[in-house]
Amino acid sequence: MKSLWTVDRWLLAWKQQNWRKMLKDCQKSWVFKRARKDSLLWLQNRFSPFVLLSWEHINVDDQNGVLKDFTTRIRYERAGRKEDVKINIRLVCEAAPYDPKTLDEGGTWGVNPVSVKESEQKDVMANT
Repeated sequence: MKSLWTVDRWLLAWKQQNWRKMLKDCQKSWVFKRARKDSLLWLQNRFSPFVLLSWEHINVDDQNGVLKDFTTRIRYERAGRKEDVKINIRLVCEAAPYDPKTLDEGGTWGVNPVSVKESEQKDVMANT
């Protein structure tokens, strides 16, 4: 499943705090609407406070062939404290920015990093 490979590469890049690799697996439309330098800085500012330790996918909801929502349990460390939380990660399959296409139509999966948030009501990740 190519979407699983994409989200796992993205999470591994987060774990390694490799923002350039992380950017390679982001949604095309998200990358297109900002400068590359701004995208890298956004990813770093958003995700660097959370040192990702591990993850496990709990559920995948295939919306319509171009959208998939992963529910994933992650373990991270922030300010010396370890936390286990469930997060939602949305993937979008696009052939080009703002051109959703299935894999068969030439699309590729990308993580929408803005969609990454805790699935429980209290969203600690939003307070960075």
